[in-house]
Amino acid sequence: MIELREQFLSIATAKHVFTHPERGIVFVVDPIPLVEATRFQLAPLLVYALTCAGTAISRMAFSPLDRPMSIATFLNESWQTDLPLRGKPDTLRISRALEAADAGFVPALREEGVEVVIASAKDKTHPTALRSAQTAAKELGWLSLANEEAIADIKSLNVSAQNRYARASEDILWFVRNKDRKERTVAWLGLPMRPLERPLPTAMDWVPGGWLSSWEANIPSGLARQWHTDKDNQTHWLVTDTGGTNDHDGLEGEDVDDDDSESSDNPMCTEDVANIIKSWPGGKSAIANAVGITVKQLNWFMSWKKPLPRQAEYRLMETLGLEFNEQSGEHEPEGPCVLIAESEKATVGAYDALSHGGDLAFSIEVVPDRGLPDPSWQYLIFQAWGGCVNILMVARGSKLSGSLDSKLINFTGLQKLPEKFYRDIVSTCALVCRNPEQNVQHMHDFTERNRDRLDELEDISSSF
Repeated sequence: MIELREQFLSIATAKHVFTHPERGIVFVVDPIPLVEATRFQLAPLLVYALTCAGTAISRMAFSPLDRPMSIATFLNESWQTDLPLRGKPDTLRISRALEAADAGFVPALREEGVEVVIASAKDKTHPTALRSAQTAAKELGWLSLANEEAIADIKSLNVSAQNRYARASEDILWFVRNKDRKERTVAWLGLPMRPLERPLPTAMDWVPGGWLSSWEANIPSGLARQWHTDKDNQTHWLVTDTGGTNDHDGLEGEDVDDDDSESSDNPMCTEDVANIIKSWPGGKSAIANAVGITVKQLNWFMSWKKPLPRQAEYRLMETLGLEFNEQSGEHEPEGPCVLIAESEKATVGAYDALSHGGDLAFSIEVVPDRGLPDPSWQYLIFQAWGGCVNILMVARGSKLSGSLDSKLINFTGLQKLPEKFYRDIVSTCALVCRNPEQNVQHMHDFTERNRDRLDELEDISSSF
């Protein structure tokens, strides 16, 4: 049941979509610094996104950075249609930077009865919504249908985004595996329509600033890039040449023809999925064998050189316990699975993804209440609210042993639990290490065997 309608509003310079004077809309695989983008005659766009909190429902639109759309215009369009957003919310959550950029939209919303709240510094859900919008913008290039108008300009880009939003209203639940998220999405779709009492005034109501492109601080510069045109849907791409840095200072890359590429409507590898792969028992070879591909194909998928064939993509999702989010166009890790801590970056990234940014029912290191713990491994078990149970193995005596405690959000430390439960964790992990292609199935079995104990851990955690 939805007691409070809350939506997230996000605005940023698009990381993956630009305009070009001759090519029209150009999709960029790896984010490019805006200064470097000008060398390719790329002009930046703004992406606006609305996300219904805790659901798979979102909508986005685009405008030129030098001719920004008012927030009221975007909200009027979003809240006046009888589609999944279901009209105006009770509260609209925005970033502190957007609050500081207010030039009239906040008072207008409050007059309409919409409370504007500011995301806290510790809020993980609001920035996650923006990240999903950025990825969804890129995926418009992969997922546009052959019978749709080619994405040639901002108008057709917005039409494509709206078509995708409309299609999602019909089949959105097919792509949601997380139980809690699915239930909330169903509940939201059942809400009565709540349109604006009157359209918001559409005069420019916010002030753009450098904060829109804060993502630039975390991306590499000087990458060599090449043009590529997808022959199926006539979309233009600027792809990264992994062979080196860009020696053509100030010059556009050359066009390349990629006749051997797989069908380009397949989603590619996200950083979250890459972190899961890097932490998988048995490594890439075990995953490749389970999926029926080569390690080289898996590496291409991870580096955005080539998508996987459709059937291999489905097998990868099943093998790794991934959920495909139609709204963001991303593969999202859900588990359940056993992972091994190999590097701090990959381990923390995989944990953050599986824990839904730290929204945890519990996260503990387990030791037996009788007898000695495993001398070789530490076992960290965690579960996001409404999510799956996952186990992280950390080798005792390794550089990560003990150093991860402060890096794993909402990890609560050591806890003694019945020896029988602990031994089942150890034996399940050993079984997964011997048979990593059945990782998810073994963890489903573990979860079913220990449902009562896991429910107790949720109850203990919620009491604090």
